[in-house]
Amino acid sequence: MQAKPLKITIGLMLIFFVLISIFASQLCNPEPNNPVVTTVSNALSASKPMQNNATPDPLSWEPLLQQLLSFFSKACPR
Repeated sequence: MQAKPLKITIGLMLIFFVLISIFASQLCNPEPNNPVVTTVSNALSASKPMQNNATPDPLSWEPLLQQLLSFFSKACPR
């Protein structure tokens, strides 16, 4: 592998890691009026009644997003 593509790949992975760590810290340390926590809690509360009444669409992003949120919630120290 050449040096330039390797440096670009490493740089993108570092940026991706920083963005994920910022997102996780926003979820783990909620502050009043935090837009990330408000959006996530609204999305989860809106999806729960639909989950009881109907089967989820297999091509929807909702099951994947719920699994990701569950994964990040397990990463938070309590």
